[in-house]
Amino acid sequence: MELGILPKRSEISSKVLYPLDKKSRAYALFQKVQGAMHYVPNFGETCRAILDAVIDEMDAENCSLMLKDPISGDLTICAARGKDEGKSVYYPDRSGNGKRFKSGEGIAGWVLKEGQAVMLNDVHQEPRFVSVAGLNNGRSNNKVNSLICFPIREKDQVVGVFNLSHSKKGAFNEGDKLALSYISNQVGAALTSARFFLEIKEVNRLLKDSREVISKEKVVPIFPPSSSTFVEVGEVTREEGIFIYTSDKMQRIKEIIDQIANTDVTVLIQGESGVGKEVVARSIHLNSFRRERPFVKVNCAALPQELLESELFGYEKGAFTGAYRQKPGKFELANGGTILLDEISEMSLSLQGKLLQVLQDGEFSRLGGKKDVRVDVRVLVATNRNMEEGVKNGQFREDLYYRLDVVNITIPPLRERREEIPIFVEYFLDKFGKKYQKR
Repeated sequence: MELGILPKRSEISSKVLYPLDKKSRAYALFQKVQGAMHYVPNFGETCRAILDAVIDEMDAENCSLMLKDPISGDLTICAARGKDEGKSVYYPDRSGNGKRFKSGEGIAGWVLKEGQAVMLNDVHQEPRFVSVAGLNNGRSNNKVNSLICFPIREKDQVVGVFNLSHSKKGAFNEGDKLALSYISNQVGAALTSARFFLEIKEVNRLLKDSREVISKEKVVPIFPPSSSTFVEVGEVTREEGIFIYTSDKMQRIKEIIDQIANTDVTVLIQGESGVGKEVVARSIHLNSFRRERPFVKVNCAALPQELLESELFGYEKGAFTGAYRQKPGKFELANGGTILLDEISEMSLSLQGKLLQVLQDGEFSRLGGKKDVRVDVRVLVATNRNMEEGVKNGQFREDLYYRLDVVNITIPPLRERREEIPIFVEYFLDKFGKKYQKR
């Protein structure tokens, strides 16, 4: 029996699913999965919410998430839910039901080893299928006949498998495969954030005492003219990323930056003009492992859309009148580093499709080019508009929005954190006083 092997993630076209009917189950599924990502970096809550969304909105009787044990390399059940259960079950110790799959064992083990998805509409004709009781916390006795297994990736490494099953033969279709591709991608992003959060948790514990001291300095005392208070209320030096704060709202944003900086998750930064979206983006970059590589900013509203494509992706010699030489685009210049796409909501729909390809595959072609260019770039985007309204109005692609809104940082305006005004006043007085040698 030949396996129903699905194309790799880079080969799956989003055109099959989009645009979605707002009243469809597919639309409700993507909305719920996107809502589950707000639990990041709490991986357990994220998993439970995603599995609940799958059972609620997809025609599946059972679903489970299996992760690779970093020591043994075996697959173990991390979370599961059945249709007849009230909620998902998460196993923080990866105990599951005790069953472990070695790489290459069973369908799940094969998917882990080969990194390719599999769909079977009659599992009993596949000799590698291994029946596992207890995937649904032992409360579902449904006999499995249909199965989809999709690899979960962190960067280029397969770290787990997402499973859907049904007692009916031929239960799954092309739409289910594409939906599970998107869900597996989101699980991988959540796992990346959770891993990094655990790594910095101990560092945060050591910094806790100093932060408690900082929080007591919210009311700025009167100091002699030669002293300054901005260091006392929370300044990160330029080498670490410029970020001055004292309010609780900005403290929470700083904690999010600490959690996600050293990952590759895409970040959507929202806020009114002038609130410091670029400052947050630079802070993310300068606190990441990409800090020694370029940080490239592109204002999508500053150029006509016809020129923006060549600015982002470059062009080949002879691509158009005046193209006398090959020119690399901003994505190539940012290779290995970070690119900030400011005013992303101003990008045309046609260009949004090309950006989606870069996010999915890490590849694009220059204007007039025949070969694909591969880049390793972290993408941060910023806007002062309501992106959800743009999606509803058809001005922004829904599939691209979900790709960008993995982590959302909304920066409050200064009028909502007035306690910081004296800090900024003193900071700039001190800065320009030194620059112009005045007091």
